[in-house]
Amino acid sequence: MELNKAGLSLSLPATQWHTNQAANISSIEVDFGNGSGYVSLNNGASANTTFSSIEIYNVTYRLKLTNNTYLYSRQKLKVNTVTPNLTAKNSYPVTLEYKTATRTYLGVAGSVTLQIANGSSDNKIRKPLIVVEGLDTGILAASGRIGDSDYFTFESEIINNAGSELRNLITCNTAIDYDVIYVNWDNGTDYIQRNAYALQEVIKWVNAQKAANGSTTPNVVLGQSMGGIVARYALKDMENRGEQHKTSLYISHDAPHQGAHIPVGILYFGRHMVDQFIKTPVGNLDIPVNSGTVGLSDLKELLDAPATKQLLINSVNSNFQVENNSAFMTELRNLGYPAQTRNIALSNASHCAQGQAVTAGSQVFGATANGRTTFLTDLVLAITPLGAISSTATSIVLDEPGFLLGLLPGRSKLNIDF
Repeated sequence: MELNKAGLSLSLPATQWHTNQAANISSIEVDFGNGSGYVSLNNGASANTTFSSIEIYNVTYRLKLTNNTYLYSRQKLKVNTVTPNLTAKNSYPVTLEYKTATRTYLGVAGSVTLQIANGSSDNKIRKPLIVVEGLDTGILAASGRIGDSDYFTFESEIINNAGSELRNLITCNTAIDYDVIYVNWDNGTDYIQRNAYALQEVIKWVNAQKAANGSTTPNVVLGQSMGGIVARYALKDMENRGEQHKTSLYISHDAPHQGAHIPVGILYFGRHMVDQFIKTPVGNLDIPVNSGTVGLSDLKELLDAPATKQLLINSVNSNFQVENNSAFMTELRNLGYPAQTRNIALSNASHCAQGQAVTAGSQVFGATANGRTTFLTDLVLAITPLGAISSTATSIVLDEPGFLLGLLPGRSKLNIDF
């Protein structure tokens, strides 16, 4: 579990409390692992705490029985930031705006939720930095944020990792400050074209706000990962249509303009695991993975999502047939890049032209273990070569009834070798 703020309030509502041993239970408590000790969760009470440092905490739940014995359960909590949210620039909170595209793709309009952190105390947009997020599954979201990532994760990365010059441009209340407009997709795995049309609506709205505030400063558009492709599509399409995007700089940050690659074997592994859990004689099952709230049906939908298939050079469909993204890549290639902007590309890589010291056909992963279903799903989520897409590709699929043993009490032997 992840948390993107310092404070946490935890409760156990009566509607979520299910037991056939109520007469044997005396109390339930939680210890957040930050020195605050155990706090009661009885009768729907809220346990509140504040974390003082960025680290991984061991959260312990304790159930006291009427015979004075205890049962324990534990989980990891990763705290990503302890800086106050919403007030890094000034005393006013980050504001929200909601935009829906006026153009549709395949008959459906995309929409976005904007988080706006103004650089001036009057909260007016004059110097925009439009940050376009990447693939956002929405199923791995940490408490306190919109989707898998949002403005706060963007801000936290800058505060904790970037140099002082970048921090001054984004997080300090100075004359050179940018107004950050962070674009959260309402469907972060939708068709890239549909989200591109929604982004165009955002750009037009930002330009109108600038004009109303007497500013002619051009936009800077930063697209991260898939967002770099969405931004490219949106800007170039506006140019082709004769629309003014009023953008001077387009930054592509680690965007897979030639397509993303995940080995087909891993994709087959993921697809097979999803089927193993979901296609069973007892019907469709939605099993939470990684001891969390993500179900394998969620991961199956992610494998089949439009953006996943558009980004991956090769994907594996539900019939175990390999499909490629040649149609979308041909469209993107024919579209080209924005011509009215300065275009910059950034890549997260060593750029040393060194391989990974792995030869073709060699074993890159092997595991033999005894474990319950949680071992299998933890293993699946741990293989993440491309971040969200890999929890995309590697988190899923199964066809053998034997894996149903993992749903029953006791243990089963799991051998994995690929």
